[in-house]
Amino acid sequence: MGRTKKRENPVLDNTLECVAVKRENSSGMGNPKFRFIMSNGAEIYTPANVGWAYEICPTHLYGKLLRVVYQMNRYEKFIMESYEEVPNGEQ
Repeated sequence: MGRTKKRENPVLDNTLECVAVKRENSSGMGNPKFRFIMSNGAEIYTPANVGWAYEICPTHLYGKLLRVVYQMNRYEKFIMESYEEVPNGEQ
């Protein structure tokens, strides 16, 4: 039997308004995880065990325009690679 070819998911890069940021259960190693809910209805999760998750302040990001780079994992869940706040008026 041959191996199945690994499916490569495209990396998505969008500028979206953040409607909410919810704290999820911590990873198995005890690190924080978050779920970003965007204006288009997409739910984008931070990966497990990343150091930059400690920098996330949910109340600060509410209603802000964010440039989000993310990808769909094999469970059809959007996983964030990075984000940055977009200054007002830019897109």
